Amino acid sequence: MEGLVLPVLLFTVFCVVLGIKLGAVNALRHRWDTHRIRKLLQLELPRSHYTVMQNVSLVGQKQPVCIDHLVVSAYGIFAIKQITGGGRISGKPGDARWIRSSRRSQQAFANPLFECLYEVNALRDVLGLDASLLNFVLVFAGKVKFSSPLPVNVTKLDGLPLFIEGRDKLLIDFDDMPILVGRIKAARPRSNFLRNHFQPAPR
Repeated sequence: MEGLVLPVLLFTVFCVVLGIKLGAVNALRHRWDTHRIRKLLQLELPRSHYTVMQNVSLVGQKQPVCIDHLVVSAYGIFAIKQITGGGRISGKPGDARWIRSSRRSQQAFANPLFECLYEVNALRDVLGLDASLLNFVLVFAGKVKFSSPLPVNVTKLDGLPLFIEGRDKLLIDFDDMPILVGRIKAARPRSNFLRNHFQPAPR
């Protein structure tokens, strides 16, 4: 029995170290995807019409929320949630859980559309705007395939700017945009604020 103690201990240590490494890899991948999304929006959205914010923390009805990316424009406000990783995505808008499948594994995860809706509701409460002016977008940054049709606001990375620029009806006065940005800044901890200053996009 005593001879099994050391192998079990070594195996436990190995599992702990492996878990830490996998967590670090996933965190780095998420940061890299955040960078890619920011750069993509820099290239596609002109600064004169769009203001982009990242890691927007707001007070929710039950708990604080963090919006990965937020685009404020005269054509509406877009709350963007990014999903890291690849695989085949299975699920319907009303399903409680979706499934990510790869050659080696299958993993169920909570339907992110519900979280997107919660974030948009928190944003609506902060800004006091009509819900029709708010949009949420779910973007998969990795190489994914969708097993079934999903709503137009669920997209791969290259479809993100297309979705935003596809909304071209003026809904908000340009003069009101700085006011809305100011409200968002005031509603979250200053230490978490990170704004991306765009360069004019080539047209």
